[in-house]
Amino acid sequence: MDAYIEFTLQPDDEFPQHVLMDALMAKLHRALVMLEENSIGISFPGWRDGAYPTLGLKLRLHGQKTALECLMQQDWLRGMRDHLHSTGLMPAPKPQGWLQVGRRQAKSAKNMRKRAMRRHRLSADAARECIPDGSGDRLDLPFVTQYSRSTGQRYRLYLDQRPVQQPSQGGFNSHGLSLGGSVPLF
Repeated sequence: MDAYIEFTLQPDDEFPQHVLMDALMAKLHRALVMLEENSIGISFPGWRDGAYPTLGLKLRLHGQKTALECLMQQDWLRGMRDHLHSTGLMPAPKPQGWLQVGRRQAKSAKNMRKRAMRRHRLSADAARECIPDGSGDRLDLPFVTQYSRSTGQRYRLYLDQRPVQQPSQGGFNSHGLSLGGSVPLF
């Protein structure tokens, strides 16, 4: 990864920060799907988990110069340009470390019941009795809200950004999330 582009969300009275980040991530996803690109990774310099999780105001795209140039030749930022500041294509500085940015999924009580019904042939009432509403995981991670084009449903894409010891050669999915690949930390 020899280059990066950093986008900073600009303050806006009409749209909260999280709505703009949701829109930016959705546009990036559609562009990466259209290009069938799996070598561009993302990171969030302002990412924070815990009691007040946030992605921050910045989204950084990491990749080879040619892949990032190809992405930016597309008109994928239409409608967002007034809400962003972009550094343009920049050479990547020497990394201070490495990150893996991936999706984390919580086990919800609803999904745990479905699985129990399927695997153990339980009725809906029996599954509800075995697995109460309070069951399941709660994630203290930042997320973006996305819409599935195939099902039309809205879902939360929880993002986990963790340091790793050394760079790993792996790809990235159509959201720019790690499928084993790491991005430089700087």
